[in-house]
Amino acid sequence: MLINSGASVALTNVVVTGNMTIGGSGNGGGIYSEGTLTMTGGSVTSNSASGGYGGGLSLWGPATLTDVDVSSNTGSSVGGILINSSSSSFTLDRVLISDNQGASGNTNTGGLWVNAGPTTLTNVTLSGNRSSSGTANLKAGASTTLTNVTIYNSAADATYSMFGTSANITMVNTLLANAGGGTNCSAAVTSLGYNLSSDNSSCSGSTPTGVQFSATLLTYLGPLANNGGNTKTHALLSTSPAIDAGSNAYCRATDQRGVARPIDGDGISIAVCDIGAYEYGS
Repeated sequence: MLINSGASVALTNVVVTGNMTIGGSGNGGGIYSEGTLTMTGGSVTSNSASGGYGGGLSLWGPATLTDVDVSSNTGSSVGGILINSSSSSFTLDRVLISDNQGASGNTNTGGLWVNAGPTTLTNVTLSGNRSSSGTANLKAGASTTLTNVTIYNSAADATYSMFGTSANITMVNTLLANAGGGTNCSAAVTSLGYNLSSDNSSCSGSTPTGVQFSATLLTYLGPLANNGGNTKTHALLSTSPAIDAGSNAYCRATDQRGVARPIDGDGISIAVCDIGAYEYGS
């Protein structure tokens, strides 16, 4: 699908699958947009960009994605989504980016590459994306804000699960779980607090509470599954350190599935938002 500059397109519950670009600098196997894209519901799956960026979506104009599944796409540089417009802003809300494949090499990304343009991710799951010797899930070369995001890396050959610096990644109520190779982060992030990481130092953050280490984080994280809502999630299992460990000041009124939050998940009669895209106890 091609959306030209100046066009405004709204897609609702649309499935974009099985498309490809071949050779050259062909970008956006599923959707290439230079205009304004609003996509609500639906999916972008099993597309490929063999000669360019963004096997699923290549976004060069403003875009808002809500309740969208972006999975199993492949690209020569970026498997899932490329965001690349310094004059536009981008919003991903209740989105799944999973099992996308980028090419090998340190400059490549499996899931999402925010190359240019301020981008906000809220109640988003990035899971199982991969790029051999590159970045598995998220590469941020521009301002990227994560709120109640779950990032799960199962790729054994990735250098990082998330790549960026404190200048362009800000996160809160975010869970980073690494069961594969490499490290969760390439460098310290800007932390607004209430973040959990399965490794001890790669994502070290600043005020107010930095990025906390949890040795048991992976033990209490369910597999990617249909737990309700429009997109799959990683459920928090009983006694997960992420339960009731977030900040109510930052979390939305619902989680990735559309379930109301906060919920009293630890049974002490105080409803506190969980860390990550999934609210336990619903």
